[in-house]
Amino acid sequence: MNRYLLPCSCGRKIPIEVGQAGQTARCECGAPLKVPTMLEMAALEKLDSESPPVKSTAWGIRQGLALLGIVMVLASLVLAVIAYRSRPGTPSAELIRERCQEFSPVESLRYWHELRDDGPDPFSRREKEQHADVVRRFHLWVTVTLVVAAGGIVLVASALFGGKVYRGKKGGLPPRSGD
Repeated sequence: MNRYLLPCSCGRKIPIEVGQAGQTARCECGAPLKVPTMLEMAALEKLDSESPPVKSTAWGIRQGLALLGIVMVLASLVLAVIAYRSRPGTPSAELIRERCQEFSPVESLRYWHELRDDGPDPFSRREKEQHADVVRRFHLWVTVTLVVAAGGIVLVASALFGGKVYRGKKGGLPPRSGD
């Protein structure tokens, strides 16, 4: 079977077969390349039949990283909705008034002394600890959501910009062998 080398704007040459005529191929840099017709292929450089076939994959590490990053960002959106819907509320003034109406005379006197010393707080230590635990769990969910979102964004950015290293100018990286 005849194989030809299709040049890309990045300088690489992608091996193509006659059966791919008229289709689109992808270079390792990610650029889509229109495969010429069978007639136009004759003008391309022919691939030596002795050389081993070059592996051409449509799915590479960059695409995998991009997919993983998108999944992580979507998962962080789901986590954000869960965290938003389970956010803890603060005790309202109405709830405080209701609690005060339920006090016995002795509890009212004790509460009056607390007010005088520490300010208003009709909630028991157990209720305060429960509320603090709910707030801690909420903050943990928010932190996990932010970390997952940031990780996803980093993965997508590395997949998009990871292969675009500038080469050949002063201060840039030296050209790779074979370029």
